[in-house]
Amino acid sequence: MTAEIRLSRQLVDQLQADLRRRHPFAHERVGFLSCRTAALPAGGVMIIPVAYHPLEDSEYVESDEAGAMMTETAIGRAMQRAYRDRMSIVHVHEHGHNGRPGFSGIDIREAHEFVPDFFNACPRQPHGLMVLSRDYAAGLVWRHGDAAGQPASVTIVGAPMRFNRIAS
Repeated sequence: MTAEIRLSRQLVDQLQADLRRRHPFAHERVGFLSCRTAALPAGGVMIIPVAYHPLEDSEYVESDEAGAMMTETAIGRAMQRAYRDRMSIVHVHEHGHNGRPGFSGIDIREAHEFVPDFFNACPRQPHGLMVLSRDYAAGLVWRHGDAAGQPASVTIVGAPMRFNRIAS
């Protein structure tokens, strides 16, 4: 399956402004994107984020093992949006460096815990993760029944335009 995430420069600017805010105890901020989807040839999917939903300060859990851990309430709110709006949900955070970002081991481990929950709310839509750096982004996308997320190419549309293509 090919997966593409395309988002506007304006939305990226909004995400980064929020994700860079300080939190009383968490070392990083996280949030969720509500996304529309479109079919691509050969069973692929395009995911188009249309709204950003930051976590409330109270939705973070103190943790020594991760920069940010979410409460069940935060995940529940995202699930409600997926169910109500029949939209794809993408969890997003930022790693504070330049260049292509990657997912940490804890990013992947935790995603395997909470991404399947979104299929209970909206099984027909793909769901996933995205991590930003200061100038690039990387994504993973799951479809219902997938054991692991598939790498997604990410395109940031607007000046400056960025393409992160996944090698086939």
